[in-house]
Amino acid sequence: MGFHFGGSRQQATIHTSVLYTVHGIKSYATLSDSLRHDERAVWAHLEPILRELRETFPQITSLHILSDGPVTQYRNKNNFYLLSTVPFLSGFTNVTWNYSEKSHGKGAPDGIGGAIKREADLYVHRGGELQTPQDLYEMLNKRLGSSITYYWVSRESIESCDELIPGSLQAVKGTFKIHQVVSSQPAKITHREVSCFCKRLEMSPCPCYKPVTVDLRNTVHHTENQPRSLPEPPREQESVLDLCGKFVIVPYDELPYVGQVLKVVGEELQVSCMRQSGDKNLFMWPQTPDVIFYFRKDIHAAISDPEPATSRFSKLTCQDWVKFRNTWV
Repeated sequence: MGFHFGGSRQQATIHTSVLYTVHGIKSYATLSDSLRHDERAVWAHLEPILRELRETFPQITSLHILSDGPVTQYRNKNNFYLLSTVPFLSGFTNVTWNYSEKSHGKGAPDGIGGAIKREADLYVHRGGELQTPQDLYEMLNKRLGSSITYYWVSRESIESCDELIPGSLQAVKGTFKIHQVVSSQPAKITHREVSCFCKRLEMSPCPCYKPVTVDLRNTVHHTENQPRSLPEPPREQESVLDLCGKFVIVPYDELPYVGQVLKVVGEELQVSCMRQSGDKNLFMWPQTPDVIFYFRKDIHAAISDPEPATSRFSKLTCQDWVKFRNTWV
């Protein structure tokens, strides 16, 4: 991950990937003006590729990722948590991440990066200008006949992935020796020192190479000095699975918001938030969906479906409006 075109110009980050399915092979490059290369940025770069895969081939539910193993990007506790939660939100049911050994040589994604660099150099030599990462993306995206699919990844998309990880995760023992991580349940992984696919057709765990299972939800711990954006409000007790499709009150920027739960995976919920009209009991869906991930503990309360108020706005019931107004007061 990461080719930087620097000097007096702005730098760009490029993440290259090759997708292999029974339907063929496809190359991708995702570009961003964010220079973050951590595991959360990695998942922001993977998101448009996985979304396209699920939309094109919804019958594909198993995902196998192969990469090298830098601890700052791929082989660390945060990435273990993300690979065992994020794909399930997109409909995948089985995930493996496999790390190559050191000095493994170049792979197909490296070839994509080289091709992009050559194309950029040729464009500049012919008199073109690439002053910003957006310039580079637009130049590449206009090329006819390219075998590479390009996506732009905004800074906001990367920053939104920061919210996907709990406040603190304990390190997984033996991380530096891990070469395969398998997950078929949200927030639960099985890891081993050697990758094995002997049960790939059944997608069931195998006992090869002494696998170790870890429930990442049990490794979460909170420190006394860990900051909280809001005090803990009392919450209604409700099964997390029962919340799917329901409206809830959630916090954002120290203010309460009304939202609808789109998906539930383990203790994580995907919520689409509405926009309030001033301080009135009037709410509307924004033109651009405002989708945020929350942990179950951050949900203040489940409420009834908002009632139509006008052609554009909805309103809460009297009981829910009182509940909303009294939130964190």
